[in-house]
Amino acid sequence: MAKLIDDIAKKCSSCETYSITSEKSTVEYTNNRLKSCDTSQSAGTALRLINDGRLGTAVASGEGRVESLGELALSVAPYGPKVEFSFPKSAKLREVSLFDKDEAEIPVDEMVSLGGKILAGLRKDWPDLICGAGASKYTHDVTIANSEGFSGSFQGTEFGCSGSVQASRQGDIFQWSSSISGIPSDEDISKFLERANKWVKLGLEVAHLEAGSYPVVLAPNCMPFLLRALEAGVKGNNIQEKKSPLTGKEGEQVLSTNLTLYDDPTWGRTNKTVPFDDEGVPTKKRAIFDKGVFTGPITDLEYAAKLGIESTGNGYRVQHIYRNRVLSGGVSIAGGNWRIPGMENGPTKEELIADIDCGVYVDCSFDCWMGNIINGQFTGTLHSAYKIEKGKLVGRLKHLSFSGNIYDALGKDLVTCSSEVERPQMGFDYMETPYILVKGLSIS
Repeated sequence: MAKLIDDIAKKCSSCETYSITSEKSTVEYTNNRLKSCDTSQSAGTALRLINDGRLGTAVASGEGRVESLGELALSVAPYGPKVEFSFPKSAKLREVSLFDKDEAEIPVDEMVSLGGKILAGLRKDWPDLICGAGASKYTHDVTIANSEGFSGSFQGTEFGCSGSVQASRQGDIFQWSSSISGIPSDEDISKFLERANKWVKLGLEVAHLEAGSYPVVLAPNCMPFLLRALEAGVKGNNIQEKKSPLTGKEGEQVLSTNLTLYDDPTWGRTNKTVPFDDEGVPTKKRAIFDKGVFTGPITDLEYAAKLGIESTGNGYRVQHIYRNRVLSGGVSIAGGNWRIPGMENGPTKEELIADIDCGVYVDCSFDCWMGNIINGQFTGTLHSAYKIEKGKLVGRLKHLSFSGNIYDALGKDLVTCSSEVERPQMGFDYMETPYILVKGLSIS
């Protein structure tokens, strides 16, 4: 890529290349049997250049046609948007854990075996129900270089297994699913099956609840979807365009003093753990809300320049809810690994539930990003939620939805947080949050 950069830099003000190669292998069991084993590979390069203050982009799939990217980007630059930012210079990068040799080299037949163990365990416990399982491996190599002196690359691996149980009865369909991050041991699979047994038993019992306002326990599983409303508010583009309710509120108390939220792309080993973002800006741990005080937006290079601040390293070529990077000419703002610490000396999740006479335990709502999320409003179907009655979970709720405002739910209406934290067990391991008790959300 160095030669490509040198050649293009002679014809424009500055330029950047982003290259990615990846391989994905999946094993899928459905309807109690092996359905498929697939492996796919992809490669591509994206070029951005700035010429006469305008941005030109071009993308090439595969490993060919890279040499033509410069002329393509130059030809569209006169019609591209005006930009005020510069590409980053060379910088010292943090070391982060991204690559696992065992994950990269695990053969497909072993993935078939792992999925088969999970399926066999589920079928043993639930022989009359429809069970599924799977395993997936993703490896990728990313390289970024620009004409200002930045050059960086990294390799990453991801591996996970999953299992599901479905029951179809007259007037009711119930489905439970969960996942395990990393290559699971026999003990990990045993714990997974114990968890499945607990939640499937509970899910097969249907409880009833009248519409109204109830105390709600928000489990870590629902947070990747629920926090999209908060992410919309902290994005630099929405603040710069004055769409966000957080505009002009830096340094103000917005959420509960019991809540701190970190954006930390250097933490753990997830699909969002990176030493630099997709623009070459080094990443770092940062509190977006410090004991409820809003510290400032997350930004990419473009909106950092418009706001007159430095980029926070949140410029990504990735769709927010999907695991795999998406190669595109454009960059959008997205959160990294989001972490909410548990409350010191706070209750356990069991103690949170034990104190509720009648309420709701929300495990997951896949569509709770619906509503006017930029203003914090959310509404969603309760896909996996349970009634709390006299301090115990008594059965699954169906045909219900919940709604509220994320700033109220995590602000004035937040009662307490559990002391323990967990990652969502549905493939969204880039988050870690406690169980959160909210004093009243609308159930309808």
